[in-house]
Amino acid sequence: MERNIKLIDGTYSPDEAAEILYSVVNDKIKFHNIQINSAIERNTTDTFHSEKRLAELAVSKEKISTMLKDARDNGADLEILANIEVNIRVKESQETV
Repeated sequence: MERNIKLIDGTYSPDEAAEILYSVVNDKIKFHNIQINSAIERNTTDTFHSEKRLAELAVSKEKISTMLKDARDNGADLEILANIEVNIRVKESQETV
């Protein structure tokens, strides 16, 4: 089953775009930091995915900063289109022995 959600769709000033984009990225950073802290509290070492995503998100923040600077320097607005595709995946049942 597939679902599409239009999350962001519009043209924004650099300041508005910064607020929107940084909010999304910062929320994802917060989420992955919580995941890492939870794994540490559970004494598991399953933090690879979250650590990898944190590095990717840091790069994304740099890209956003560059885009915002370019828009400001050129007196331009930014068009942001963000659609989220959600796929529901039924887990296979696990047999217990």
